[in-house]
Amino acid sequence: MKTLSLRLPNSLHEKFRQLAEAEGVSMNQFIATAAAEKLAALMTDEYLAERGQRARRSKFRKALSCTPDRPADAEDEIYVVTLSISGLPVNVRKKIMTGLARRVNA
Repeated sequence: MKTLSLRLPNSLHEKFRQLAEAEGVSMNQFIATAAAEKLAALMTDEYLAERGQRARRSKFRKALSCTPDRPADAEDEIYVVTLSISGLPVNVRKKIMTGLARRVNA
């Protein structure tokens, strides 16, 4: 195991202390777990991007052709939600639209 000295703003240090206490763990364990979670998220993004480059639509369609042709189970239904953003501030609307565009283009 390695030791890492880390400089944190007082406010961030205090928040870590409070959250670690609430979780019933040491600050060291809390921060190590948070770092591990962040690393896992970043590695997942990389893996999915790399895996997506190898994907082939023809193989996907072939796999789908092997599934039974029946309606989806109730818990698998997809519901469309309409969101009206016209009354929101412009900066909020831009963030929402940027997030949606990223998901559509991903």
